Amino acid sequence: MLQAAADPVLRVRAALRTELAGLEKRARDHAKIDSLYHKFVAIPGIVSLFPSA
Repeated sequence: MLQAAADPVLRVRAALRTELAGLEKRARDHAKIDSLYHKFVAIPGIVSLFPSA
């Protein structure tokens, strides 16, 4: 019974994680070409806020 209830939730969770990973990649790719991003990562201590740097 519990397995039957958990399986759909786990499938949705996996789909959401996949979708989020894609969105994060798009955001990182966009940030890499954004000149403001490059200005921010030049500031000491800011790099830790941008893990893709």
